Amino acid sequence: MNHPVALVATLVFALAAPPTAAQTDPAVAVVREYSTAVSRADCPTVFARLSPSLKARYSNQQVLQAEICRFLEALHAEGTSETIQQPIASLSEGEYRLVVIPFRRIGRIDAANNLAVATQAQYWVHSSDAGRTWYVLDIGCMGPKWANEVFPPYNGFPPAVPASGELVRLEQ
Repeated sequence: MNHPVALVATLVFALAAPPTAAQTDPAVAVVREYSTAVSRADCPTVFARLSPSLKARYSNQQVLQAEICRFLEALHAEGTSETIQQPIASLSEGEYRLVVIPFRRIGRIDAANNLAVATQAQYWVHSSDAGRTWYVLDIGCMGPKWANEVFPPYNGFPPAVPASGELVRLEQ
């Protein structure tokens, strides 16, 4: 990030006004539905909202869905919950839309000692039909390659931030 143009672009992005509700409401509704489904291990809803870009990487959709269901059941067993934050970016060009929504996921790993993993990440919610349908890229699908795939005009901003986690002690 030592390049002057990247530094200026980063500062401009950081100082830009947050997106308006009118720009992000449909995407936020999809993320809330998706997040609730993750917490409840509602596999059909998560699978329906999952990005076609991820699904296209699997030749057998039943195997992919089974893997997702196992993952969701494990999260559910940990008592996983999520807190959705305000969107930090909303991009639009032609038929393409991209809304970036940070979230915090808490998954208990040691109930006896009240320990959990807190993960800070972003949902990238995208549409390729001018916002008529929206899909979700979850924390395992971050990076410029994914961003360009779901939003071809992507130029590196906002940055595709990888998830970060920390061990936390939950209050009794």
